[in-house]
Amino acid sequence: MSTNDALGSPPRQLHSVADLIAAIRAFIHGYNERCQPFHWARTADQVLAKAQRNPSA
Repeated sequence: MSTNDALGSPPRQLHSVADLIAAIRAFIHGYNERCQPFHWARTADQVLAKAQRNPSA
């Protein structure tokens, strides 16, 4: 299974830099249409406490 199959979209070939730029802009436009704010699952204090416990991580 390729990366494109996992995303549910068929693979596509880009034949020029202009095609690549157009594909990137289309992706950004679609992403911005569906974007949602990030919701933190932990408080800042909880994140910092865990970071201090695991200095090697």
